[in-house]
Amino acid sequence: MGRIIAIMAIGLTVVIVLSVLAFAGYFKAPGAPPLDTKTHSQQHSGFYGAGSFTGELLESDRIVTNVTNDSMSQSVVMQGEICQQQSGLGKVFFDGSKVTEPDAMYKVYVNGVLFQTFNMEIGDSTPTLTQCLGMDVRSYVIVGSAVGYVHVDLLAYVFDFGSGAGAYQVLASDQATLA
Repeated sequence: MGRIIAIMAIGLTVVIVLSVLAFAGYFKAPGAPPLDTKTHSQQHSGFYGAGSFTGELLESDRIVTNVTNDSMSQSVVMQGEICQQQSGLGKVFFDGSKVTEPDAMYKVYVNGVLFQTFNMEIGDSTPTLTQCLGMDVRSYVIVGSAVGYVHVDLLAYVFDFGSGAGAYQVLASDQATLA
């Protein structure tokens, strides 16, 4: 009889300890890492991208999507710049690219899915940039109370003198939380 009481006491103690630990959150899975909302630049053939909104490509790090009662929408506003780090490595907006292709573009992804592409025509080839060249301000309206994140890439057609070929390159990217 003493053994049964001892086993019950040990079992009750284990249940109480496990309950307290579970209540304190000891057994919870680690939370997702916070979203990196800083604009990241990549360099290709001497060119890189930047953001115009105080150094950021997106105007805001957190976008509230259910701000109106009627359409429940909010704009994602973006503006980027193309800058030159080192001249003589390449050209942007190269004359030899097809005239039907845009010079630069913004690509907007919502939760990893491409939702919108904004094409931009800049003009002739630019051999040397003495200052950053600002791109047009564009906005994408998110309809509905979406949650998750929005990701924006700034791409430009860059011709690389070293390889003798051109391609669209991501020069800057940024993301924001949708709430």
